Amino acid sequence: MSESPHNGLTLVLGPANSGKIGRVLRWWEERLPQGALLVAPTAPDARRLALRMARRTGGLLGQEPALTFDGLIRLILERPLRYATDLERALIAARLLRDTPLEALALSANLPGVLTALSRLLEQLRESGKDPQELDRILVRWGAVDPQAASLAGDIRRLAEAYVQTLSSLGLTDRPAAVQE
Repeated sequence: MSESPHNGLTLVLGPANSGKIGRVLRWWEERLPQGALLVAPTAPDARRLALRMARRTGGLLGQEPALTFDGLIRLILERPLRYATDLERALIAARLLRDTPLEALALSANLPGVLTALSRLLEQLRESGKDPQELDRILVRWGAVDPQAASLAGDIRRLAEAYVQTLSSLGLTDRPAAVQE
């Protein structure tokens, strides 16, 4: 098991049944007065941790000591987030293919698999860690450096920009945008 000794974020790693949960709960109890939080990979894991924490302390009122990464983002941003579901993202991508003026992709926009490919591409672009303006600059540069790809880069730029605008207009976000914020 490996643990960092500092007071910021701590990552606890180790094989199953190595005492990680006990160590994490002891760490949390020592820092209870400071309002320490545990981030668990899934909501069921966070609930199980919270129950164990409540049993150890005799109850927890007014606090959420174990949460998921999404819960941590909501806590930091101090507002609820509404992520676009897979279905919503697919519907948005279909609308984008229908309504966005396309050049290189115009003839293939209605082919089987294009919708899925576009949805995945938009997701990967958002997960790249680049903000929309930086992605736009990269796509512009790509089109300038490779003239044969210029119309494709332009199509991707328009689709990516329309995707961000559509999410915003619907009051939706995605995890990468929330993490960047």
